[in-house]
Amino acid sequence: MLASENTALRDLFLAEVILVACVVVGWLVGRILLRFDPTRLEHGAAAAPEEDEGGWLFSDSLAIVGGAFGIIIGLQLVFAAQHFVDAKDNARDEAATSVALFQAVGPLATEHRDAVRRDLVCYMRSVAGDDWSAVSAGYLTGAPSTVAWSMALHDEFQAADTATGGSLALMYSAADQISSLDQERQQRLLYGIPEIPLAIWVVVYVGTTVTIALMVLRLQRHRRAAVINVVATTILLGAVVGSLSVLDVPYAGLGATLKPVAMNTALLQLETAAPGPLWDPCPQLPPIVDEPVAETPAASTATS
Repeated sequence: MLASENTALRDLFLAEVILVACVVVGWLVGRILLRFDPTRLEHGAAAAPEEDEGGWLFSDSLAIVGGAFGIIIGLQLVFAAQHFVDAKDNARDEAATSVALFQAVGPLATEHRDAVRRDLVCYMRSVAGDDWSAVSAGYLTGAPSTVAWSMALHDEFQAADTATGGSLALMYSAADQISSLDQERQQRLLYGIPEIPLAIWVVVYVGTTVTIALMVLRLQRHRRAAVINVVATTILLGAVVGSLSVLDVPYAGLGATLKPVAMNTALLQLETAAPGPLWDPCPQLPPIVDEPVAETPAASTATS
């Protein structure tokens, strides 16, 4: 988890540095544009209204740009939060499906029931351990050990089905649960991929630069008020950018981070309900693949 935490911290730091750079650029652009006196450009030798002395010319532009920028930021926060919530719900569904499968194979003959449950327990442990660490590190294939236990679970269930000739309803229910496990694992791996595209981050940073520049122009004769407004805006945007960076990568290991709480809770509940040799330490299976083969794209700006 340390590597993923370092990566997440690096990405968050970079996102905030870029934001501050955009604020500085916006301030400088605003000050440079003040060299072209808007009062003279608009009114010739006539004086502008005393209260603003030219700044009033930018009120409409600041209102339009600021309003549009605020809507974009708000929508992105909603989408990022929904991405995080969806990943959390999927983790809970995965744990619930594991419990349902454990219970669904109960009517099988003892030998086959225990064999399937044993592989399921080891699979759940692998999900909460190796697989969670893999998705936190950004690997699309997950952990090789989890893939191996998934294959073992499939093989054991097929063997039990063939040997026992169990009832159609029982076998169908258990097979459906195993299929759901596969789907939920794949979804969990995909939820680790950042969803905010580069184009959105460009809009955020360009919008920051333009908004700050217009703010400086609007308050051109009120330097202290301009500084206060720019600092307050920068703090707010810093919190927004930080939230987007964290929420967009739910397993990254920084801030709002998903942990395998649901799966660990499910394991504890099942062990309490059905103690025995099922819960002995799991052996190390030969991996189906040697190592994770694909890494997720870089997060955002670089972010049960």
